Amino acid sequence: MLLQIALENAVPPSYTVSVKLMKGLGKKSFERKAWRQTTLSEYMDIEAGEPKNLPGGSIFYTVNIFHVTPEKIYNLFHDLMDDISEYVRKHRNW
Repeated sequence: MLLQIALENAVPPSYTVSVKLMKGLGKKSFERKAWRQTTLSEYMDIEAGEPKNLPGGSIFYTVNIFHVTPEKIYNLFHDLMDDISEYVRKHRNW
């Protein structure tokens, strides 16, 4: 839970962040998946009203349970913060 709270505080309020612990990621410490809400006008030339205040997106992290140990949690935290900061920086114009 603390990882999720820290990551939510690192992104703009329009983003939602979820963190799940899981086995089966091999040697990777985490995996990120992200989604965003789109509008039809991004794909077609239409004259319909646009929804207001679309969310920035949803970011979902699956964290390898074997990296949530006292020895590895510090590096995991910094790797997650670096990853989410880089992701938001690249996609801030969505």
